[in-house]
Amino acid sequence: IEAHQGQDGRFYVIDFARLFPPTAESEEVARSTFLYYHFRPEFVRNYHRPLSSDGFSQFGAHNEAEHNAELLEATQYLLRTTIPQFAAELGVMDTQRVRAELTELLHRSGINVRYLGVVRRHVPTEELRSLLLHEMCARVIKNHLRALMRAQAKELKTGREEGHFRSVIIQFLNEVLGHSPAENPLTWKGDVETATHYALELTDDAHVADHRALTISGDFAFPVMSPDAAEFVPSLGACDGEGGCEGGEGRDGSMRMAG
Repeated sequence: IEAHQGQDGRFYVIDFARLFPPTAESEEVARSTFLYYHFRPEFVRNYHRPLSSDGFSQFGAHNEAEHNAELLEATQYLLRTTIPQFAAELGVMDTQRVRAELTELLHRSGINVRYLGVVRRHVPTEELRSLLLHEMCARVIKNHLRALMRAQAKELKTGREEGHFRSVIIQFLNEVLGHSPAENPLTWKGDVETATHYALELTDDAHVADHRALTISGDFAFPVMSPDAAEFVPSLGACDGEGGCEGGEGRDGSMRMAG
């Protein structure tokens, strides 16, 4: 981090990106991820010893072996003690509370959301396993959509083209939530399943493509959409065409976005 004294006489501290120590599932992994895979502050606060933020980096030459070994040990404690204990606590909580507060509960226990797959491995009930898998799929799909929107913005290079972005969103949601497997032959079986296994430590016993049936037949059953008319788009609400959106329900109970 850096500290500077401003012209107003006050001191300012910047560059907090590497303030917290890196997780280290293995030495090889840690040396390639130390810039962005870090422990949660709640875990660091509650852990029984200080951990080096410079572990596995070129900045950590002083006592390198000792600090790296402590990070490896702390990561194993997170995976083998903290997460199993948290999973057991989830098993006695009200399911509605878990559904509404999952991210907050994870963070409060010092667990990164990227370890949802590890948490799922330890939860005691099938209902919780399904709930966590649903959350994981939703997060991967969200990241896919964000990446798609960024790519489209780079291609356009002409500022905001709301009509174009709306069409991109609708097409993407049709691929993800379409009722016919022919509408999205690759999205679930390929992209979502691969990304979920990689990013969230999902074990092989969970079939993400099969979970698609739960997604589109339960709370997220949406009609096929067209970019040419007023449509029903989940979680976006009604948009006025001027960049403003608000929540609103369509005739089928889903969230609505104006065409």
